[in-house]
Amino acid sequence: MFRAVILVLANLLIAQFSLAQGLSLREKTQAMVKAKGLSEGIKYYENLSLKEPKNLDWKKEWAFLLTMHNTEEALTKADSILNSILSIDSLCSVCWQLKGEIEFDRANYSVALGFTEKSLVHEETKADAHFLRSKVYASLNETWKSKHEMDAALRLKPEESKYHLGKGIIELGSGFTASALTCFKRAMELDSSQFAAPYLMGRCYLNMGLISEAIEGFQQAIRLDSTEATAYYYLAGALERNNQFEASFDAVSKAILLDPEKSEYLFHRAWIRYRLEDTEGSCTDYNLLIAKFSDSDLEMDSLVVLDAIIQVAGYCDSSLPAYYYQRGIAEFNLKNYTKALTWYDKGLHKFPGEPNTLSFKANALLVLERYPEAVEYYKEYFNSQEDLSAEYRASLKYRGGTEKDLEVIINNMIPSNRNSLAEAYLHLGDMDNAKEQIALGLEKEWSLEPMIAAVLHTTKGRIFYQENELAKAKYEFEKALNLFPQLSQTHLYLALLKLEQSQKVKISQSSISFESKEQPFSLTWFDNANSKEEASKDLLSSAIGDCSRALLADPTNGQAYYLKAQIKILLGDEDFCYDLLSAEQLGVQIKDSERKKCIE
Repeated sequence: MFRAVILVLANLLIAQFSLAQGLSLREKTQAMVKAKGLSEGIKYYENLSLKEPKNLDWKKEWAFLLTMHNTEEALTKADSILNSILSIDSLCSVCWQLKGEIEFDRANYSVALGFTEKSLVHEETKADAHFLRSKVYASLNETWKSKHEMDAALRLKPEESKYHLGKGIIELGSGFTASALTCFKRAMELDSSQFAAPYLMGRCYLNMGLISEAIEGFQQAIRLDSTEATAYYYLAGALERNNQFEASFDAVSKAILLDPEKSEYLFHRAWIRYRLEDTEGSCTDYNLLIAKFSDSDLEMDSLVVLDAIIQVAGYCDSSLPAYYYQRGIAEFNLKNYTKALTWYDKGLHKFPGEPNTLSFKANALLVLERYPEAVEYYKEYFNSQEDLSAEYRASLKYRGGTEKDLEVIINNMIPSNRNSLAEAYLHLGDMDNAKEQIALGLEKEWSLEPMIAAVLHTTKGRIFYQENELAKAKYEFEKALNLFPQLSQTHLYLALLKLEQSQKVKISQSSISFESKEQPFSLTWFDNANSKEEASKDLLSSAIGDCSRALLADPTNGQAYYLKAQIKILLGDEDFCYDLLSAEQLGVQIKDSERKKCIE
């Protein structure tokens, strides 16, 4: 891993790893390259060298810029120029140093080390010689020697940004991310004009899971140099992890524009398109990716190609069930439920009884409140369980998994659909069948993913709630949240239950089976002379806490804001407008009379 990090980042840092010689001339050179580009800089010093062939300084700059060009033709020309200088001045330490850089770029590491020996004896290039030796040892996977040489360079020139960058790269490659970040921050303090420091800081933050900081680092790097495709690629990855899929798509598309040959960029965009429910666009990218490889390339980049082929063989191949149900899922996720049903029907027409399609169609019918039909399709799904393994094995989600992975997936998928069938029965008022499905779903609770088990317990709690067995309902909701605290709606169910227990609120039965986070509750407040004031107040305050936890789990849950505002009103707390207006902003329909309380 360490060698790979060094090699990948070498090109990014080459402008910063220049030699400290003739500072004013070098500053002039670097300013020219920044303003006009590397090619113009090379032409400039080539012309000067031809006009004044005895001026060795011009030739040194010419050779230096050629090494930055980093093509074999440029390196060969630079080597020739350096040899001509050394024939006149054999003690030219900068020349030996540059020759070492050339051989490093050619991966002739032992030769590169030999040239550094000749530049180590000169104070002018001593630090850079240690720096180059560090890069060589890193490429040879000799991490300790690499670090030793970089420390030597830092002792000689502690105020040089590039040496802090170099040490940071070593630390990052060795897995010491926090230490690497410290180095990159110091490099940034010393020179804030270079691309590498914020880019590498972004890489560190990404490794540490600090996504917002990573995004900021990559964006800062792009502001400094908008031509580096790799910054856009990693920015796309960070944005994806932040669920900013459209922004991720834009970033990776820019990376592809800058470097069309990188297969991983195209692969990432295909995946992002899939996340954006653009199955056709995703398939287009996967097919473009596969077209980039010939038969001889398959082994060279087999993992990327194999993954792409599996993707295309799934939802991009109309001869397979996934082609139809994946398009249905895309429409479902876009809330185009009728269009989703059309795709599921096409799939079932071509593949009657296919289990995935049956379950997905049942889900769509459930959301459309066509409960009797949903029940029938769930039943048909459970009757076709013997076909599950074969279909899951070929499905997009489970590529590369073992038989054990497959068993885990099936063991969780079936209980999840048991829960959905219980939901349908719950809406139909068939509590006995709803309970039976939950019991079947929890038969092997020990083997379930925490979230699946928590959802089952939540539905079980809702059944008890409907039957007015509040103590049992509370037990199930709390058990669900102990298993998986991120279930926002379960926190709300618990809050509603506490409102009922306070004996100050009448809640309609429809409000406890909500699916949409945009619909208001049906609540009636009243004063109950038989309720104990302090006990009621404690329950209501606790319910506010449940609403807050619901928002922590899902900040977009408008109902949580709405219920929180209503409880505050009941408690006489005038600080309810923020919650009420936040609910409206998130789509909850509030009454004009409620809104006026906050506008007046």
